Amino acid sequence: MSPGPAAPTAAAPAAGASLAGLENLLAEIATGAAERETHDRPPFAEMDLLRRWGVGTLRVPVAAGGRGLGLAAFFDVVRRLGTADPNLAQALRNHFGFVESLLRQPPGGARDGWLDRVVAGELFGSAASELSTPRAGVIGTSTKLVRAGDGYMLTGSKYYSTGNMYADRIVVIAAAEDDTLVNAIVPASRKGVVHLDDWDGMGQRFTGSGTTEFHDVRVHETELLPFGDATDPGRALSPTFSQLYLTTIVAGIVENIRLDVLELVAQRSRNFRHGLAEEPRHEPTVQETVGEIAANSFAATSIVAAAVELAAAHAALGHGEGHADDARTRAMFAAAKAKAIVDRIGTDTASLLFDAGSATSVRRGPQLDRHWRNIRTLASHNPRSYKLRLIGDHELNRTLPPPGAFF
Repeated sequence: MSPGPAAPTAAAPAAGASLAGLENLLAEIATGAAERETHDRPPFAEMDLLRRWGVGTLRVPVAAGGRGLGLAAFFDVVRRLGTADPNLAQALRNHFGFVESLLRQPPGGARDGWLDRVVAGELFGSAASELSTPRAGVIGTSTKLVRAGDGYMLTGSKYYSTGNMYADRIVVIAAAEDDTLVNAIVPASRKGVVHLDDWDGMGQRFTGSGTTEFHDVRVHETELLPFGDATDPGRALSPTFSQLYLTTIVAGIVENIRLDVLELVAQRSRNFRHGLAEEPRHEPTVQETVGEIAANSFAATSIVAAAVELAAAHAALGHGEGHADDARTRAMFAAAKAKAIVDRIGTDTASLLFDAGSATSVRRGPQLDRHWRNIRTLASHNPRSYKLRLIGDHELNRTLPPPGAFF
């Protein structure tokens, strides 16, 4: 991947702006998705189009200059972006997670200052994961923030730093000199920040998920946020938001498969000698396969929507309000159940595509295999088998998952 984009130049969307223009933008992004895969071209230009359109402000209130979408409308946009290009959708997850954490804080102060930067067009990445932690999901860091004059120096290395190569600023979890955790928010292009193109996954190849290194990076006092203020899952519902976000992308890919299979079958003019119709589109077996794909897309979208509804119900409650813990539990397990089923629907549907297309579908040009690779890669984030065990334990024993368990 080439270096990240230059600082944004577009103005924020006008207050009260709708989603006008989004449909055409998504269509443009979708048109080149297979070609980008073929030519190994990361979607920097497409991300810049989204930035200029104002995608980063989807959840920011209209009064603050954003588009003011509720959670249901927001996740629907994520799903549609996942249909157009799931790489872009996943690359934006950490940005939206940061915005969500800000929105769960009281208005004023640093919170409003960072939202102003979002409205100005800046995209935020994240640097949290480290291979040195004993277990995935355990909050810990070897990245250090050391006092240096009137500021600080940041040193460390982060793995799986999705989206950072497209971001303008990076939210870095670091340990201060007293071992308390803080969030250092540094420009992605600041001296000492190094982006490594070392993500070699078979799918979601252009999410910018490589390693980010910090070599004595200067950090100003105004670029620090208390760790709890930005990531407290009890207030931000951040683990559930992040998990549901990935599942929503999978649902978007399933819809892309539905669209691709319609185009694929329409292009086929020859049927097999032992078929029952002259053209594949009239072949009962092909029709049944296409019908199953369409049903799977409907099911995946509906399951995600049901889980989002419970997440929205929790988000509507203030921290500490009555029944907030019950609402959070319902939202957590709804997201987990959605993942367990939608991941399976997704991989099954990606295989059905080849049943409908036969040998025509395996040609490299259309890159139809990318759907299975992308879904399998997304599904491998916190595998469903772990989720199912915890779901079963909760059903039988009302056991809650441990903190930081990606729920």
